[in-house]
Amino acid sequence: MIEAISSVDELIVYLANTPDEKLLYHLWEAESIPDLRDSEKHIIGIIWDSLLLEDSAEYRELSELGRQIKTGKTDLAKKLLIRLGYTKDDAEKKIENTFSFETMLADLIPSNEVKGNPDYTSGIYKSNLCYRG
Repeated sequence: MIEAISSVDELIVYLANTPDEKLLYHLWEAESIPDLRDSEKHIIGIIWDSLLLEDSAEYRELSELGRQIKTGKTDLAKKLLIRLGYTKDDAEKKIENTFSFETMLADLIPSNEVKGNPDYTSGIYKSNLCYRG
C-alpha cells in the first residue's frame, strides 16, 4: 500500500520489486530515450502526474495561492471521502498521508519556475534510480 512508503528509497524498492500488474500506476510515466548529449547512453524520462499543489515549490514554501489550493482540495477530498464511507478522522488522515507523500516526492520534482526555463532539460540516468540496498 502506498501509505506504507515513507522514503524515496522505499519507493524505489517498491517500484523495483513489485510485479507490473500490482504497481500503482499514474504516479508518473517513464520512457527510455537516447541521451541528447551522449548517444551512447539512454536516459529515463519521467513524466509525473500533477501534484495536488500544482508546483513542487509549494511543498517547500507555501504561497498564498498554494494555501488556497491546499484548503480547497483538502475540503473537497474530505467531503468525497466521507461520502465514500470514511470517518472524518480517517478522511483527514488519508489527506495528511497524501500531502506527506507528495512532500517527499516534491524534493525530486523541478518547480514550475525551473521547468519554464528554456535551457531546462529533464533526464535522470537509470544508474541513479537503481536500488542501492
